[in-house]
Amino acid sequence: MARMPMSPVGRNNSGFTLLELLAVLVIIALLASQVAPQLGSLAGFRRTQAANAVASALERSRERAIRGAQIVALRPEALTEELPEGLRIVGQTLVFYPNGGSSGGNWVLADRDSALQSYSVDWLTGGVATEHLPAP
Repeated sequence: MARMPMSPVGRNNSGFTLLELLAVLVIIALLASQVAPQLGSLAGFRRTQAANAVASALERSRERAIRGAQIVALRPEALTEELPEGLRIVGQTLVFYPNGGSSGGNWVLADRDSALQSYSVDWLTGGVATEHLPAP
């Protein structure tokens, strides 16, 4: 009767050792620890992007009024529809005039819990100033 050849330790080597499995788990854990914090900053990135988009929309409206020699009104509700879910703009309709001036006013970008960004539009120059509001 022929016998099957045995490995040096007396058994078949067709799988992974415990040490190899542990090494793979450690590598996966290290990679996960690097990726997890970045997922949390994704929400912050979206908020920053939304804040920049609001400031840009205000500046474009002023520019459109000057270049087109026309009065341009911008309602906060018009921009709120384009923001990520949970964000809204609080403020009144702003009007930009062909001479570069505006009706003046303030807007606040807010989420459910707090204000995130403040926008102040100067009535004389129509210039837009933004201020990042600290978290409560």
